[in-house]
Amino acid sequence: MDALPAVLGLIGFWYVVVPLLVWNGLRADAVKRMEPFDPSRHFASPQVVAFLRDNIAALADQQFRQVADLMNAGAKTTMRIVLLLHPDGAVATIAVVSNQQGSALPVVEFTAELDGGTVLDVNNVRTPPVFAPQAWHVTYRFPEVRDPVRLYRVFQAMLQRRFGSRSMAQRDVASDPARFLAQAMDKECRGQVAAGYHRLNERTGGYEPTLKGAYLMTWKLQFPFKQIRAERLRSKARQLLRELGMEGPDQRPVDAPDTVPLEGRFEQR
Repeated sequence: MDALPAVLGLIGFWYVVVPLLVWNGLRADAVKRMEPFDPSRHFASPQVVAFLRDNIAALADQQFRQVADLMNAGAKTTMRIVLLLHPDGAVATIAVVSNQQGSALPVVEFTAELDGGTVLDVNNVRTPPVFAPQAWHVTYRFPEVRDPVRLYRVFQAMLQRRFGSRSMAQRDVASDPARFLAQAMDKECRGQVAAGYHRLNERTGGYEPTLKGAYLMTWKLQFPFKQIRAERLRSKARQLLRELGMEGPDQRPVDAPDTVPLEGRFEQR
């Protein structure tokens, strides 16, 4: 019984104080537009370069063409995004987000916007979602699929399975990729505002979590909820692959960096 107050205090700190710290730390800074990657000004780690190069090469054989290579070097995170476009309207996004500790989150995602505004995303993000679900935004995650061609075929199968013969909208990505991304992110953030997870900071023009949103998103990433949801995510993905007849190991997986060097990432040259 002597340890009970300490245990309760630890639980209170973990589930009550930590979300407050997150809420306080995620204040919206001025919105920074993504800009074309410039090797003379932006840091490019060998791990990220290899990840982008190998995925781009694999998808080029599937008729995807690269239309953008963008960078956003923020105060706390950096984001490198390559966009590719398929003749049928599908958009492939290859991205690596890294933080001040050197942790990296690599992702390959395929997106289709259907007539009527519904958006389908199929990606290999390894972490469970933290945002509120949106009716117009249908997302499937396959965290164990590291072969971009296989993931693309899963995307095609899920598109047919979920939406049948509905056609994809042809979106203007190439003329202003940074604007395309900004509009997509703004649409998602406006949905999170409606769900009560975020609010618009009128002064900076950026979005920041509400107190409710900070608690819900932080709890989703804390033990044991994160581990339970991650296992459910993997189980659901494996079940879908079995139903599609696409289970089994990747034929040509691309190594994904979990960490990147810190030097030079949080300052522009």
